[in-house]
Amino acid sequence: MQGPKYESHCIQFGVPSPHEIRQAAEVEINQRDLYLAENHKPVPHGVLDPRLGISKNSDTCATCGQHMSECVGHWGYFNLRVPVFHLGYFKMTQTILQNICKSCSRVMLGESDRRTYLGYLRKADIDGVQTRALIKKVNDLCKKVTDCPYCSETNGVVKKGGPLKIIHDKYRQKRTAQEQEEFRGTLANAAEADPQLKMFVSREYSEEMTPQRVLELFNSIKDEECELMGLNPSCSHPRTFLWTSIPVPPVCIRPSVAQDGASNEDDLT
Repeated sequence: MQGPKYESHCIQFGVPSPHEIRQAAEVEINQRDLYLAENHKPVPHGVLDPRLGISKNSDTCATCGQHMSECVGHWGYFNLRVPVFHLGYFKMTQTILQNICKSCSRVMLGESDRRTYLGYLRKADIDGVQTRALIKKVNDLCKKVTDCPYCSETNGVVKKGGPLKIIHDKYRQKRTAQEQEEFRGTLANAAEADPQLKMFVSREYSEEMTPQRVLELFNSIKDEECELMGLNPSCSHPRTFLWTSIPVPPVCIRPSVAQDGASNEDDLT
């Protein structure tokens, strides 16, 4: 029996949102064990759940009812308690953080520059090379901005602080030295009460941009801000650059191998 036929007019590449990951899945994965102790069958809602497909000719898929030769496998997902950085979009995440205000989430361009670059980026005949050149100009302009044009919050340099760690060096510029001293002054009483805090107050102040903090900022980014950074908000909004739901691949691409009365699991599993 053949299914309905559809005609494709275009292919739209993008980053799957958590909702799309869950929508494409058959089952939520929330159990860490692989097999039940009493009968050595896959644990329901585990990473070998039969609803994810099969890897043995003798089994039947619990989702589509097909055998291994017909079943292409089915995806699952599991939700994370807290967001984490996506390794593939880590550099892009750092670039976006440099472009936006770390308080109001707006791209740090004045109104005049904002309208100019939006006009260029929205032209129908603009090609990829021109788009990348415009985005680079926007990035370069945002790097030079110290005070947000919209909320006046001080912004500094965003840099990598270690493996999957992002630091916002808020008071790096010389022009912000006075603000840095004012900030340290707010901690003076605490430092006097606890001498161990003095060593931290005397250091250069920098803010760690945790995944939770970054996701909070990205959730506040409006569609127009996405356009200024060359992003299509309908299929590649910055909030999708962090993991909150992770797809679990079908069992058939990570098959279990029976060996000496036990099973040897694939590295993906």
